[in-house]
Amino acid sequence: MGNHEYNAIGWVTPDPTRPGQFRRAHDDHNLRQHAAFLQQAETAPLRYRDISLAYFSYDLGQYGPGSPRLRKTLSLLEEVRVLAGERGLALHVVLLPCEPQLREAPPADASKPQRLVGSFLAGKQMEYLDLAEAFRRAGRPSRELFLYADYMHLSPAGHAIVFQAVLEDLPGRVDRAGAGAGQLPGAPVAVRRGSPK
Repeated sequence: MGNHEYNAIGWVTPDPTRPGQFRRAHDDHNLRQHAAFLQQAETAPLRYRDISLAYFSYDLGQYGPGSPRLRKTLSLLEEVRVLAGERGLALHVVLLPCEPQLREAPPADASKPQRLVGSFLAGKQMEYLDLAEAFRRAGRPSRELFLYADYMHLSPAGHAIVFQAVLEDLPGRVDRAGAGAGQLPGAPVAVRRGSPK
């Protein structure tokens, strides 16, 4: 988020320490800046007016063939798996969706991150839980499940979905892990609750 967006949020956010006031003062200077921001936002291409979509679209581009960021992320997951295994711990990965992936009309190839990371995890026999479908089944607008103007950080409603899905999935994982505390499963299984669209 840039300073223009930050200032616009402050313009509309009430200040809890000063009743009737806002985080960004409504003086003449700030009014002119806010009006200019709104005018620019109206004439900007749609992908820039929707900050969540703009950031997600940029991140989606990082999942291309040979992407150094994707390779680094996957190598870090592999390192964590190895370290957990050396300590006799089972690693269970939870894949969370981003807000634009849950829209009625998601961007093209929106499920690419989950497909690529899920495929990697399955290939390494690492258990994972893809929560995209659990979020879709919640029946709430995607923007209610994430913090305001933030495409990846969950709201309390989004955290409740994660909690419920993990709680429902946990007994099966404990059973597969065996009776010993921290014991790795004998045959790890990739777990998906529904498939991303």
